[in-house]
Amino acid sequence: MSGPEPEPCFIDTNIWLYALIEDDDPGKSARAKLLIETRSAVIVSMQVINEVCVNLIESALTLQPGAEGSSPSLLLSLLVDQCLLLHPDQLA
Repeated sequence: MSGPEPEPCFIDTNIWLYALIEDDDPGKSARAKLLIETRSAVIVSMQVINEVCVNLIESALTLQPGAEGSSPSLLLSLLVDQCLLLHPDQLA
């Protein structure tokens, strides 16, 4: 017998950024990653994708050569593997 279907969870921009950029606060980064990884259904809007991409590009442009941090390309794999993308018309 299976339990109730898990509710989808909307993950906002700051959570994605904490998960993808570890430089600022490793504790927040770990909690954000755990939040994303433990959800069976994640919803993300196109606005969040755009905001995260802009911030990742800005972060990548300010990184010094050889600086450590999360790879911005991780965003694509997380979004593809973990998210349900909804067009605004699907929310109604």
